[in-house]
Amino acid sequence: MDETIGTEIDGYAVVAGHWPLVGPFSPVRTGYASQALTSLVSYLGCAVHAEDGLADGEDVDRLLAAAREALAALPAVMESAQERRRAWPQ
Repeated sequence: MDETIGTEIDGYAVVAGHWPLVGPFSPVRTGYASQALTSLVSYLGCAVHAEDGLADGEDVDRLLAAAREALAALPAVMESAQERRRAWPQ
Protein backbone atom coordinates (compact mmCIF):
# COMPACT_ATOMS: atom_id res chain seq x y z
CA MET A 1 0.00 0.00 0.00
CA ASP A 2 1.48 3.33 -1.02
CA GLU A 3 1.12 5.55 2.03
CA THR A 4 2.56 8.59 0.25
CA ILE A 5 -0.50 9.17 -1.91
CA GLY A 6 -2.99 11.64 -0.45
CA THR A 7 -3.39 12.14 3.26
CA GLU A 8 -1.95 9.56 5.59
CA ILE A 9 -4.70 8.37 7.88
CA ASP A 10 -4.20 6.05 10.83
CA GLY A 11 -7.57 4.44 11.45
CA TYR A 12 -6.61 3.43 14.97
CA ALA A 13 -5.64 7.03 15.81
CA VAL A 14 -8.92 8.34 14.37
CA VAL A 15 -10.91 5.96 16.55
CA ALA A 16 -8.80 6.64 19.64
CA GLY A 17 -9.15 10.39 19.11
CA HIS A 18 -12.94 10.32 18.91
CA TRP A 19 -13.99 7.07 20.58
CA PRO A 20 -11.37 5.86 23.07
CA LEU A 21 -12.04 2.22 23.87
CA VAL A 22 -11.85 2.97 27.60
CA GLY A 23 -14.32 5.86 27.43
CA PRO A 24 -15.66 8.30 28.19
CA PHE A 25 -18.88 6.95 26.71
CA SER A 26 -22.06 8.85 25.96
CA PRO A 27 -25.15 8.39 23.82
CA VAL A 28 -23.85 11.06 21.44
CA ARG A 29 -20.45 9.38 21.00
CA THR A 30 -22.15 6.01 20.52
CA GLY A 31 -24.44 7.47 17.88
CA TYR A 32 -21.57 9.11 16.04
CA ALA A 33 -19.59 5.86 16.13
CA SER A 34 -22.49 4.01 14.50
CA GLN A 35 -22.77 6.73 11.84
CA ALA A 36 -19.02 6.51 11.20
CA LEU A 37 -19.30 2.74 10.79
CA THR A 38 -22.01 3.18 8.17
CA SER A 39 -19.98 5.82 6.34
CA LEU A 40 -16.83 3.70 6.36
CA VAL A 41 -18.70 0.70 4.94
CA SER A 42 -20.11 2.95 2.20
CA TYR A 43 -16.61 4.26 1.46
CA LEU A 44 -15.22 0.72 1.23
CA GLY A 45 -18.04 -0.24 -1.11
CA CYS A 46 -17.00 2.56 -3.46
CA ALA A 47 -13.25 2.06 -3.00
CA VAL A 48 -13.20 -1.63 -3.92
CA HIS A 49 -14.84 -0.79 -7.24
CA ALA A 50 -12.52 2.12 -8.00
CA GLU A 51 -9.57 1.33 -10.24
CA ASP A 52 -7.18 2.97 -7.78
CA GLY A 53 -8.92 1.66 -4.63
CA LEU A 54 -6.76 -1.45 -4.34
CA ALA A 55 -3.27 -1.74 -5.78
CA ASP A 56 -2.61 -5.46 -5.52
CA GLY A 57 -3.53 -8.77 -3.94
CA GLU A 58 -1.94 -7.79 -0.63
CA ASP A 59 -4.28 -4.80 -0.39
CA VAL A 60 -7.23 -7.10 -1.04
CA ASP A 61 -5.99 -9.56 1.59
CA ARG A 62 -5.64 -6.77 4.18
CA LEU A 63 -9.12 -5.46 3.40
CA LEU A 64 -10.66 -8.93 3.62
CA ALA A 65 -8.91 -9.73 6.91
CA ALA A 66 -10.01 -6.45 8.49
CA ALA A 67 -13.58 -6.84 7.19
CA ARG A 68 -13.77 -10.40 8.55
CA GLU A 69 -12.53 -9.21 11.94
CA ALA A 70 -15.11 -6.40 12.03
CA LEU A 71 -17.93 -8.68 10.92
CA ALA A 72 -17.01 -11.26 13.54
CA ALA A 73 -17.38 -8.63 16.28
CA LEU A 74 -20.69 -7.15 15.08
CA PRO A 75 -23.03 -9.92 16.31
CA ALA A 76 -21.87 -9.36 19.91
CA VAL A 77 -22.40 -5.61 19.54
CA MET A 78 -25.88 -6.17 18.13
CA GLU A 79 -26.82 -8.63 20.88
CA SER A 80 -25.60 -6.28 23.61
CA ALA A 81 -27.60 -3.42 22.12
CA GLN A 82 -30.70 -5.61 21.85
CA GLU A 83 -30.32 -6.67 25.49
CA ARG A 84 -30.09 -3.02 26.52
CA ARG A 85 -33.18 -2.22 24.44
CA ARG A 86 -35.19 -5.04 26.04
CA ALA A 87 -34.24 -3.73 29.49
CA TRP A 88 -35.91 -0.34 28.84
CA PRO A 89 -39.67 0.10 28.78
CA GLN A 90 -41.31 0.52 25.43
